[in-house]
This record gives sequence, C-alpha cells and structure tokens, in this order.
Amino acid sequence: MITGIVTAAERRVARKLLEMDARSADRAQPLWHLRRIEQRRLAHLMGRGIVHEVGDGTYYIDQTKWIAHGRLRRTIALVVLAAAVIVAMGAAWFTSRKQQAVKDADATVRASIHRYDAMTRAMDADGISALFTNDGEIWNAGHLLGRGPDAIRAYLHSFDGQVHVDAQETTVEHVTVTDATVEVTGRYHQIARMLSDNHGLEIEGKAESEWVRQPDGRWLVRRMSTTPK
Repeated sequence: MITGIVTAAERRVARKLLEMDARSADRAQPLWHLRRIEQRRLAHLMGRGIVHEVGDGTYYIDQTKWIAHGRLRRTIALVVLAAAVIVAMGAAWFTSRKQQAVKDADATVRASIHRYDAMTRAMDADGISALFTNDGEIWNAGHLLGRGPDAIRAYLHSFDGQVHVDAQETTVEHVTVTDATVEVTGRYHQIARMLSDNHGLEIEGKAESEWVRQPDGRWLVRRMSTTPK
C-alpha cells in the first residue's frame, strides 16, 4: 500500500514534466503546488539523476533514465512478489509435512497399541517388553511393576503357568502428538483365568501411555499405566 502511494507520487511528478515537454535544460519548467510526498519524491528523483534542477527553480526530466527507472522498479516488484510466493509455498509445504507427520504418528501408535493387545492375549512377554524404551516403565494402580525391557519381561514371565488372558482390548479415546512424543489416553478391558482353579477375572479401567519416536523411526513406550475401575 505504501509502496503504491510512493510510486504514484513519482509518476505524478514525472508526468507533469513530460506533459510540459521539459525534457532538456533549455526546456526546464517550474513545478508548482507539489504535495509534500511529491516534493520528497522529486528530491529522490533528483538524487537518482532522473530529474535535474536548472538553478532558477525550474526542472527537466531525463526521459531515458525515467524509463529505465520504471523497468527497474517493475523488476524489483516482480522479485519481491516471487519471493513472497516462494515463502508462502514453503510455509504451506512445511505445514503440510507437519500435519502428515502428526497423522503418521497417530496411526503408527494406534497400530502399536493393537499389537500390544494382541501380544497380551498371546502372553508374549518378549514381544511386549520389546515395545518399551530402555527406561520404559509399566505401572498399575499407582505401583511401578517394572522399569526397562528386562525388568518388564521378568514381571510378565512371572504369570507363566498361573494366568491365561482370554481377552484384551484397549479403546483409544485421545491422542496428542508433540514432535517426537505421543500421549494416549483411553480405556482397557481384560478377561483372564487363574489356571489353578479356572477362576475368571474381568478387569477394566483407564489406560494411559507415552510413546517416543526413536532415531530409527520406531515408536516405543516410555511409560504405560493402567488404573482399574
């Protein structure tokens, strides 16, 4: 907007001189009643050697330089416009990539939770423990059950020959993706049997987990907690 006002003022000054045919020193003409912005642009054009003052308060314009000045101004405007377009396209590309990264992380973690449920049903202690980071933790009802894959694997193996999981399902309710971290909240429902007497257990409650993207692109659990209802 400001650039347009400045350019218009320069054109008015140049047009006045051209309309009076003030194209050389012997044809110089006075410039009356110039607005303040036109006076400033006149000084600018004089500084660029486009308009010249003869000395008696009259001026003339070098038409060749004026035409070259207009071409330069248009070139600069096109360069600025092109730069603005490139910046806008870059911002749109970055936003699109970021949105896609969020969608990919959401989908990957949801799929990993389904795998976790399947491994729980299979009582696959090795597979489950491999889903945790080196400092990953598993909690239940506010109690730490294991920290690190080895401790978690040992805890899960402690149920071998004692419990069988008949059903395990986690319902994801909310996923929050923040850069390389995904936080998940939801509900879990599990049905298990004590092998000693075939006594059935049905447990459900709140499930929360925090997943972290690894350098190799995998998403592993840093913390998983369940709170029985």
